[in-house]
Amino acid sequence: MDKKIGIMSMQRIINYGSFLQAYGLKKMIESVSKSEVEFIDYRFGVDITNRLKKPQSKAESIVDKILKNRTPWNYLKKKNFFKEIERNLILDLKDIGVDKLNYDCEVDTLVIGSDEVFNCLQPYPVGYSKQLFGDGYAHSKIVSYAASFGSTRYEDLVDTGIAHEIKTMLSRFAAISVRDENSAHIVRQLLGYSPEIHMDPVLMYDFTQEIAEYTTYERDYIILYAYTGRLSREEENYIKKFAKRHNKRIYVLDIIQILRIKI
Repeated sequence: MDKKIGIMSMQRIINYGSFLQAYGLKKMIESVSKSEVEFIDYRFGVDITNRLKKPQSKAESIVDKILKNRTPWNYLKKKNFFKEIERNLILDLKDIGVDKLNYDCEVDTLVIGSDEVFNCLQPYPVGYSKQLFGDGYAHSKIVSYAASFGSTRYEDLVDTGIAHEIKTMLSRFAAISVRDENSAHIVRQLLGYSPEIHMDPVLMYDFTQEIAEYTTYERDYIILYAYTGRLSREEENYIKKFAKRHNKRIYVLDIIQILRIKI
């Protein structure tokens, strides 16, 4: 039996989904193992998106953000709201053992995932972090669970010249589990076999016990969760019409869209 199992994930990302998947995975592992389970941090890598052949969208400047939000007041309102959400989530993270940075911890088994842990072609702060592919843990058994390459495609790995390096690192995994077809395709292209495709811990773990600890008096509502800027105007209009037709309120968990969709 393993004495210690480490989880390397996106547990510090200020995002409800990242928090829930990290928490859910930890609880799932603890339910089937008597080993000590703890979160391990990874070091940020280098941003190599400039090697991509396809053009990258330019990062928004502060001026761009203010103009998009029409007034400086709206921009500051959103910024302060984000900071408040961040403070609350940091407190919640401490409850699941994510507090002080925990680098280079010796573990018997290292579980990498869930979330976009394999999304190596993203800009700062994550960048191309080789630790998210098990680098530095040669003495540990390495597996992934419901890992994702996110927006990274196999062709992107080839264009940036890191496909062989990724292949070498993934070949050391004792088992590979992904959560989407794009990630499965990349693994097939690199390693020549199909990995397991598993559901994200947010969908796998039963949150019944946690939900029972909270009481809400709200009724007839719809919870909407999406990445910032991912909802089109057409999607927003459809959601609002659907809610109105069924006489439901909309509660938006996304920290930017909540100020954009007028309920």
